[in-house]
Amino acid sequence: MSGNSDVGGLVGCAECNITNSYATGAVSGNSDVGGLVGYAPSYITNSYATGTVSGNSDVGGLVGYAEWASITNSYATGAVSGNSDVGGLVGYNENSSISNCVATQSDSKATLMTEEEITSTSNLESMGFTEANGWTIVNGVPLQSWQREAQPVSPGGGASGVSSFTLQVGVNNDSSCQVEFDTSFTYYLSALGADIASDEALATIDNFLNMLSEKQTQFGAVQNRLESALESITVNIENLTSSLSTIRDADIAEVSSEYIRQQILQQASATLLATANQSPSIALQLI
Repeated sequence: MSGNSDVGGLVGCAECNITNSYATGAVSGNSDVGGLVGYAPSYITNSYATGTVSGNSDVGGLVGYAEWASITNSYATGAVSGNSDVGGLVGYNENSSISNCVATQSDSKATLMTEEEITSTSNLESMGFTEANGWTIVNGVPLQSWQREAQPVSPGGGASGVSSFTLQVGVNNDSSCQVEFDTSFTYYLSALGADIASDEALATIDNFLNMLSEKQTQFGAVQNRLESALESITVNIENLTSSLSTIRDADIAEVSSEYIRQQILQQASATLLATANQSPSIALQLI
């Protein structure tokens, strides 16, 4: 976004209240230039800007010129440059009320923090970027909940848009016998803007690489648990096979014993019958 005066990433001159809004594009102009709003005689809350902002005078990461405005629970992380009245959050402030606001660039009107501190979940939630207020935080980026739901599944998602999986690795229906993991991967590089060599762009790239490392760690943990489950299942299979073999051996021994018993009884019966048949012959011989 570029222009002469009253230039903003979202609104040039905001003569209305702004809430739950944000802008990520680079903004440039002459005067009253802001990452979100150029000139703001209004109420701004739960909003942020991440794009680079450049101009001559009254240049701010969030608002260029704030006149009798009320700015709360908002932040700016874009690099800001200009000649006069330059601020990380607000360039020129005329009788405006500013509270619970932070910026990555020096600004007497906002608390100075690093981008990593600003985009931490605890800090964002403290500024009201919560689900109750319609926000969801994705990789340190607050998005409107409806917008997050409308986002397409990132590459690596499962079939039919499914990105979360639960694998059953045991016989019980509890967490000890299940492995859950999420293959979704989303990150927004819009903060890079046009100046890829800026400190902000390099910090964004560092955050992206850190997130890649964290995702690798998550996948590694899942892989280790699957390998552990596989080893445990292999041991259980060996034990089961051994037990089954023992049972079968015991069954064969029992049947063999019964067979021998029946043979002995049959032989004994034949012997007794032969003996009984011989007794009358002996008696007749005596006569």
